[in-house]
Amino acid sequence: MITENTLHILFRRIQPETVIQHWLDAQEKSLVPLSIVPDNQIFNTALQNEFKHYSSLEAKYVYNYFESRSQNSVPESPYNSFGIFGVVAESVKDYLILDPRSECLCKYTRLRSFRELTHTIDSMFFVAAHLAMCDQKAGKRQRDVFSWPPTVRTDNVRLHHLLDKGMSENHFHIGGSVDPFAFSWICLMNHYTSERKSDFAEFGSDTDPLDTIRVGSPMRAESSYLLTFKAACIRYYLYRKLTGTLPPVGEDGKDSYRDWIEARMRVSSDEECDLYTNDLNQRIQVLATGCVSEFNDGFIPDYAIGDEPLPPMNDDDLPYYNSLAVRNYERRLFRPLSGEQKFMYLLFSAVFSSNPLIQEDLDLAYAYLLIYCRIRGELVQVNDRVGFSNFLKYQDRKDILMERYPRYGQMCTQIAEQAVLANPQVVSFEGRTIPADTAEKMINKIDRLFGWASVSQYTENTKQALALKEKIKRDAERKMHYVLHFPKNQELVSDREYEERSNPRNSKKREDTRKRTDAIIEAMRQRHDVMSRVTGIDACSEEIDCRPEVFSSQFRRLRQFRIPYTATTIQPPYPTLRITYHAGEDFLDPIDGLRAISEAIRFCEMTGGDRLGHALALGIDLEEWYNAKERHVLLRKQAILDNLVWLYGQMRQYNIENPEAEGYIQKYFKKYFTEIYTRNVSVKHSLLYSVDVMDYYASLGLRGNDPFLYIINPESDDQKKVTEFKEGLKEAKKDEPWRILRETDTYDELSNVLYHYYHFNYEMKKASDEIDEMSVPRCIIETVCVLQEKMQYDISRKNIGIECNPSSNYLIGTFKDYLKHPIFHFNNRYLFPPYDSRSQERNPYILASINTDDLGIFNTSLENEYALIACALEEYNEYCKKDQIIPPDNIYKWLDSIRQNGLDQSFIRIFNS
Repeated sequence: MITENTLHILFRRIQPETVIQHWLDAQEKSLVPLSIVPDNQIFNTALQNEFKHYSSLEAKYVYNYFESRSQNSVPESPYNSFGIFGVVAESVKDYLILDPRSECLCKYTRLRSFRELTHTIDSMFFVAAHLAMCDQKAGKRQRDVFSWPPTVRTDNVRLHHLLDKGMSENHFHIGGSVDPFAFSWICLMNHYTSERKSDFAEFGSDTDPLDTIRVGSPMRAESSYLLTFKAACIRYYLYRKLTGTLPPVGEDGKDSYRDWIEARMRVSSDEECDLYTNDLNQRIQVLATGCVSEFNDGFIPDYAIGDEPLPPMNDDDLPYYNSLAVRNYERRLFRPLSGEQKFMYLLFSAVFSSNPLIQEDLDLAYAYLLIYCRIRGELVQVNDRVGFSNFLKYQDRKDILMERYPRYGQMCTQIAEQAVLANPQVVSFEGRTIPADTAEKMINKIDRLFGWASVSQYTENTKQALALKEKIKRDAERKMHYVLHFPKNQELVSDREYEERSNPRNSKKREDTRKRTDAIIEAMRQRHDVMSRVTGIDACSEEIDCRPEVFSSQFRRLRQFRIPYTATTIQPPYPTLRITYHAGEDFLDPIDGLRAISEAIRFCEMTGGDRLGHALALGIDLEEWYNAKERHVLLRKQAILDNLVWLYGQMRQYNIENPEAEGYIQKYFKKYFTEIYTRNVSVKHSLLYSVDVMDYYASLGLRGNDPFLYIINPESDDQKKVTEFKEGLKEAKKDEPWRILRETDTYDELSNVLYHYYHFNYEMKKASDEIDEMSVPRCIIETVCVLQEKMQYDISRKNIGIECNPSSNYLIGTFKDYLKHPIFHFNNRYLFPPYDSRSQERNPYILASINTDDLGIFNTSLENEYALIACALEEYNEYCKKDQIIPPDNIYKWLDSIRQNGLDQSFIRIFNS
């Protein structure tokens, strides 16, 4: 933990401006680089500000510990320390080992520690440093192959063999499933013009930083635009130095290059930076012309790729891949990242060999790494904030720095899909993408995505390359399918009274969902060959204030859609679209999360074979959650009222007895129903004055119906309107049954009146949006705990699966231990031996699986997710009592059952041959 905290301060809390200024000052004075001996006062202040449990004396000890871990064993070096570079290599020497090809594997037993150490900085740092140190100690010449995947594989052969049986990736957002920083960074380092200023303005890293403030700040902090420009200049300058490509003196000589980099480090404003960007960009483009491209169109993603050899056009290494860190297909796919990996390696190699080329510029190298970490902290979720809204900020900005150069975005999508498809362990791959709003765009989108997944990018036409191209196409046709996910977003009641009286809640999102549904249906009518690759639908993104009711009628419409089949029909019929739904992932109160899960199942009419995404509210420790919030929640009044009434109804449904909880709900029902409804009713002798809790609960059951069927107030004195309302329900049931939930098509005056007011009474809607604080008493928490368990068994009986995403849930959720992941509450089959009392504990054995979600933003892989969960169980054994140890054989049996659950959840038939 001390090493982790030290690195956190050194790479994420020290200002690069300070280090650059120190380098500039060193041109005139004899100063030891800050990268070798960081400023003691700055370091100690930052440590104590960030980690409150350190006293000033302990902070000094940590600094001394840093010095001891950075020692230099090269006698001819002018410094007795490798400084921050040495700490990077030293920190992972017990975590990483070399495979037969001298690539890095992570020791399985140290995986969780390795992830905690590297996640907030970048494992590429540590891999490059470790390889450089190992090669230096072994006296090897510098390596010439630098293409490796962003996630380090473990050395757990037993786990590899288990996963060889076949995995299914059932929750994979294509847009977030390649490292957004790695590709944004090489795009920045290779294309830097003054237009980047507007890119960073949209990016928002200066106005809304996702990482916390740094220390050691100069008088004037520099913008991300300016700092990244300096990073690009440093990279260009050091790369040419390290590769020996600086011209000799007299030919635009070394001294002029020294002046060149010094002038750019002295730039102090965005306006001054604008004067230098064209020169930098031209120099970079010249370097890029010397690279060999593996792409059909000649695209060079990074000048630093240099002479990186073209990847092998075969997968002859697959029989041995269980002992390999990098497989041939990964070398092909991740070659675009090899330039940055090569630069990092050359940098650390030069430091560890005390190469005089780098000694005078150690602080430039340090400043580069600091800027690198700063921008990465804005693209990869490394902060410690919880909640989906934090993740959404990362998600929304992930493509901004590449949008000006769309070839990078296309490359990212292709790599994201093919990296999974090429993995022989994956037999079913479900990619998620947002549906378009016209049939033509919908067809083109699926066609384009599948084209990128199934078409080789390589230029070679050898026999091996042609066989590889055929294999890529075959893998895509066999494994690849798509789920269309409708994005949720908050839509509050506006001040436009007329519109609010004419339109239901979330009207814009409802209309957008209808348009996209129209597009999907029309696309299915037009192009069976393309749209048959779509197997399911989903609703994703921020769920607070955007409930399942918004999407449910259109989901039922898609589920019920059929193309008439006749004897002359050539194409096979579409299978029924399956439904998966992000629910209970993010919530302000677990009751709200549980209600979202319940509503998704009921309103979308989910059945066996359908799935829930995340469903954290169904499996977290509720007592722990409420205690962390000090048993107080902040919600909109409508949500408080709905949650309490829904809880009351569920108590009746599941026979949960708790008189104290019932009394509490009755009391607050009166309070919030009065504040929202009866206080704003304008009809004399309204039915609302007679509403009780169960009347209101009955109206909640109508929320999945199309609200436009209820635009007429059933409480009207005009009997003609009431008759029109009833006829509307009958016609919808007959002609458009998807607009009405099963068993809710009968006329119930009180429920219908409540549903009408919920959607179309302006005063009531405005009152319902007000935020209030609710104290949650012990009796309610106890009741919700019982309900959570009842719902688990109910979902298990219905054979509805749950897509678990360990790293995503860990980073977004409130639990900070993989061992507390809800997957163990959903299903612990095989974990405990028959004689263990824990095996007798009730467990619902829900069909839960392991997936990745947005693996780029969360810096993981499918194999890594299995390994992290397995590590959590094995580490549990290290700290529990001897009689509570889980036998390793049981851990792997459980993992195998979870793996099989993933296959059973797949929306396509799986062929293992």
